[in-house]
Order: sequence, then structure tokens, then C-alpha cells
Amino acid sequence: MAARSAFPVPPRATGTPYHRHSRHDQRLRPIRLTVEALEGRILLAGTSPTNPVPIGPGPIGSPTPQQLGAAYHQVEAIQTTTLHALDAAAREVEAAGAQLASRGATAIDGLTAELDHSASDPARERALAAAIHRDRHLLNLGAAHAARFTQALDVAWGVEVQSAYSDQTDIANNLFLTSLQQLVGQATTLGASLARQGRQQAVAVIAKLNRLGDRLAKPTPGGT
Repeated sequence: MAARSAFPVPPRATGTPYHRHSRHDQRLRPIRLTVEALEGRILLAGTSPTNPVPIGPGPIGSPTPQQLGAAYHQVEAIQTTTLHALDAAAREVEAAGAQLASRGATAIDGLTAELDHSASDPARERALAAAIHRDRHLLNLGAAHAARFTQALDVAWGVEVQSAYSDQTDIANNLFLTSLQQLVGQATTLGASLARQGRQQAVAVIAKLNRLGDRLAKPTPGGT
């Protein structure tokens, strides 16, 4: 299975895996998260309340090794927080998808049991067969919604990993055009944007999955 990024990524203390998904066909991936993330990447966010790097806002002078090390670990922490947020969004959608699949299986099993006892009633048999077909279609719609979300999340994950690697490489080699404060501020802005978009999309997808579940066949009172 191909790696998510063509670049080696510095190890992280948390042990969170870098590669969560395996979809790599860029033509099929949603691009909204990518475009918005890259737009956020070029913003100069300035000093963040969570940015304790002790360096002035101007580019004059060379940062000390201690300042470079602090910035390096801040970028690492931002990446860890962002990827954890994306993972949490993925788990919520996975749970909603599993719930929809379970509800669908129950509904279809009930309809199938009724169908097995409806051979003497052709009209009832046709209605039950149509209901089974409908419920399977609803499950397929739910799977498609979840798959599109996963693809978008895969893009967001890759953007964050590659951005953090680039920032850390620049810090390690003292090769950056802005101040350390600005570099960390950019990383903070990007990470927060990706996490927020991932959460918002997860909420929207879960709502869609729940609505599909509400449209599944309900148990027939007195049915088999």
C-alpha cells in the first residue's frame, strides 16, 4: 500500500499513525478542503496565544537553537492535535455508518421474513420486494456519503502531514522567509482550519446518515 506522502515524516511521541486511508486517485478526491487549506497556509497569522516561541516579530537576527527547537516541537504538537481531530471526526462518521448498516440489516431481514410468508398474496409480495430494494438503495446512499467524507478527510490529512514536514524541515535547516512566530502562526491557522472543516463535514454527513436511517422500513406490528 502506497504511503500517504512522498516525504519521510518526523516521528511523533503520540504514536498516532500517519496513514489512515488508502485512496490515492487525486481525480476522485474532493478538492474543497485542499483549496481552503492551502489558502489558509499562506496567511500570516502573527503571534498566537498558544505560541510561546520567544522571538520578536521581525526577521532581523538569527534565532537561537533553543528557539528553533521550540518552534519545531510546536509544529509537531499542532500536527498531532490536528490529526487527532480528523481521526475523531472519522470515528464519529464510522459509528454513524455502522449504526445505519445495522438498522438497514434489521429492516431488510424483517421484510425478507415477511416476503417468505407472502407467496399467496402477489400484491403484498411485490410491495415487500420493492421495500427491500428501497432499503438497499438507502444503504448504498449512506455508504456513498461516508466514502466521500473519507476521501475529503484523506486530503486534509495529507495536507497537514506534508505542511508540518515542510515547516519542520525549514526550521531544522533555518530556511524560512518569515519569523518563527509567523511560521508557527501559519501552522496553527492551517491546523485549526482543517480540524474545523473536518468536524463540520462530519456533522453534516452524520445528519444525512441519520435521515436515511429514518426512512428505512419500520417493523410491521404482528409481522413474522
